[in-house]
Amino acid sequence: MAKKFGRVIQKHHSSYEPEVTVKIFKGEHRCITLMERYSKRTVSKGFIECLEHFIDTHMDEVVDLEEA
Repeated sequence: MAKKFGRVIQKHHSSYEPEVTVKIFKGEHRCITLMERYSKRTVSKGFIECLEHFIDTHMDEVVDLEEA
């Protein structure tokens, strides 16, 4: 695990078939893992709308960890 930006960077499998990994911060890895666990059944429309709003409001603050 490389350490940049003062935060630990980890690889997360976004897919196993085919295998696709992305680099994300350690805290984000925990969030994504929990969201995947909770969404094994159904996901509410409101939850997806909240995620869309989160993405829209934070898009200008993203850091590309592949280039870092």
